[in-house]
Order: sequence, then C-alpha cells, then structure tokens
Amino acid sequence: MEYTVGDLVWTYYPLRRKGLSESLMHRWIGPYRILDRLRTNTYKLLRLSNGSTTTAHVILLKPYGTHSKPQEDSDTSHHPATKAPLGNRDNISRDTTTPPQ
Repeated sequence: MEYTVGDLVWTYYPLRRKGLSESLMHRWIGPYRILDRLRTNTYKLLRLSNGSTTTAHVILLKPYGTHSKPQEDSDTSHHPATKAPLGNRDNISRDTTTPPQ
C-alpha cells in the first residue's frame, strides 16, 4: 500500500505490560500524519497528539479511519457468528420448567 504526504494513519506498536491481558492491549496508536516518503516502503510521520516525529515501515501502517482502530485480524469469514446479525436479546425464550429430580 502506498500513502501520500498528508494522509492520516495508525501505526502498529506491539506494547506489552506485565499483569495486563495481551489480547486487551491497544496496539495501534495515532493518528499520525505522513510528512515524507523516505524510501520505497518507509515514511516519516508526525504524531498529532504531541508533535513528535518518527519513521515507520509501510507494514506497520494502516489508514486512519473515522470511527475505530483497525482490528488485528480483519478476516472474519471463518467466524460463523459474524455472518448473521444478532437479534433482539429480549425475545430469547428460556425454558422455565423445573429440572427432573
């Protein structure tokens, strides 16, 4: 993927902290603005929150979305629950009979 100067991106940062669940860690930080393309796959970035600059390989970048951070695994075709929307949970029927003794 190629980015142009001025594009907003997330950058992957594999942060690990002792005592915290790795699956709940925020691994994408940003937004960053592309300042320059240094090489074919390397970009100079400006972090908008504090003004710091860094460089990153294109593999570590994702386009900045308007609503949420990118997911670790965007391929959900193997998860059957994601194919059909969940219905209203208030309409779930429950067996209220007493169990046999």
